[in-house]
Amino acid sequence: MINNKKRRNNAIVNNVAEMHNDATWNKKGIDASTAGNYTFAIDAFSKSIELNPHEASTYFCRGGAYSKLGNLSKAIEDYSKIIELYPQLAFGYNKRGIAYDKLGKHQHAIEDYSEAIRLKPHYYDAYYNRALAYSKCDQYQLSIEDFNKVICLEPDHADAYRYRGVVYFLQGKDNLGYRDARKAHTLGNSELLEWAKGEENAVNSEGNLKLITSGNSHFNSNTNVNDKLTRTL
Repeated sequence: MINNKKRRNNAIVNNVAEMHNDATWNKKGIDASTAGNYTFAIDAFSKSIELNPHEASTYFCRGGAYSKLGNLSKAIEDYSKIIELYPQLAFGYNKRGIAYDKLGKHQHAIEDYSEAIRLKPHYYDAYYNRALAYSKCDQYQLSIEDFNKVICLEPDHADAYRYRGVVYFLQGKDNLGYRDARKAHTLGNSELLEWAKGEENAVNSEGNLKLITSGNSHFNSNTNVNDKLTRTL
């Protein structure tokens, strides 16, 4: 009887200790995010932050959960907090840039990607994201330069070839566009090559290719294509 009471008391003490442990709440948040329960995850991360407001990874995780729920403004606040706490961490700028991009604030995104690259010159994800952002701003040459950098750093980056090919087509440089479409195909992504060959179903109703079509004779205006190049978070 005494041993049972002691065990119950120990369990209560352990539970109370866990409730005041930021790492415990952080893990609960990660587990909830993995299960797709982003609302609970945000609550758990918030409790973790209350207990330890200086842990960048918790803001990163909560920002990701906010993004999953489409609350990009709150995600930007969390990524901004990372930058405030640790201004030398390139990934904070990259993540905030992605959120800005999704909000359509492409110039803000470009500025953040550029800062991430300044802090981490071989950060190919930031070059890739900036290349897409430049494309959305019709700054095609700058976009190509960034895709070139991605390919230099990651020679088998199929999406870099695919989207560089898109930009070449937008510039009317069809030979270069076909070249990149074929290279992307050899790396496992055939969407642009199928489109370039004129196959009607290469772009589905969801706009898989995410091509910029407005005012460009190289693209069939009757296809249901999104007018933005985007990268999923």
